[in-house]
Amino acid sequence: MTSYAIVILNFKAITNLKLMFLIGLVWT
Repeated sequence: MTSYAIVILNFKAITNLKLMFLIGLVWT
């Protein structure tokens, strides 16, 4: 695993959290 791959994984994780947060706002 290169540092570049780790950055990509972290970016995807943050994006997923943001999507979950936005969906949570919509459903509440």
